[in-house]
Amino acid sequence: MEMRSHSSKIRHSISSLGVRKVTAGEIRVERLETRLDPLVPFPHRHDFFQICWVAEGQGWHEIDFKKYILKSRQLFVMKPGQVHSWDFKEGTTGFLIEFTFESLSQLYQSKTALISLLLNSPDMVQVSGKKAEEFVKLISMMKIEFKDQEKLYEWGLQALLEMLLVQIARFSSTPAVVHTDLGIAAQFSRLVEENYNRQHRVEYYAERLGMTSKALTMRLARLLKRSPRSLIQDRLLLEAKRLLLLSNRSIAEISEELGIEDANYFSRLFRAKVKMTPSEFRTQVRE
Repeated sequence: MEMRSHSSKIRHSISSLGVRKVTAGEIRVERLETRLDPLVPFPHRHDFFQICWVAEGQGWHEIDFKKYILKSRQLFVMKPGQVHSWDFKEGTTGFLIEFTFESLSQLYQSKTALISLLLNSPDMVQVSGKKAEEFVKLISMMKIEFKDQEKLYEWGLQALLEMLLVQIARFSSTPAVVHTDLGIAAQFSRLVEENYNRQHRVEYYAERLGMTSKALTMRLARLLKRSPRSLIQDRLLLEAKRLLLLSNRSIAEISEELGIEDANYFSRLFRAKVKMTPSEFRTQVRE
């Protein structure tokens, strides 16, 4: 697989894809059967959210190096920055919903806890029974609003999208707990996302959140069953995997981009966590 040296930095925008063109801040709802042949036919990133509802079909969808075999009534939740590709066979049906952070109403944007739930939702959910009916009903209403574009349709789409995201957030790995505590988890996640390639110390994040490292560790252990150190390392390694796939940069260059001066330490960490060297991983995922 040939890769351009800068391809790992490319995030395809919402305006560059789709049958009907939209811009950042708008919501697009299209039938999956009109998008079976991807415009970008190789692993790539988006700068927007993409919700894919598969009513029925065959093929596979790979998100951040995990391949899912298509089954009926599957929901895929693609977050900005994730690496994905798919091969959906003819006859696959469903819907695609695409939107950016700007697409959400000002009221929703203020709910950092709900955004955290969305960002921590699983990439794929197998939905059945009454829950599947609820998803189909909401998405069908969104498709009508997007197609007809009657007066105030933007508000209608926002309201329906927010209800859909509430349903998706219920599948989130982050438990629904006291808002103040969940706010800490959301703030920590945001800080890690903004600083993972510069700051690797738990003390830095604890100080930014106005607490001790011990207090932060205890709160995240209660909320997420994880330590802040492991969460920081996981984010580093996920980005390392993406860079190994999408670029031809050397291991030392990737280590430097992740803020790790010692490339040997980076390789040891990667091998300890992933059970193979960075070079072995690159060869495997490209094959």
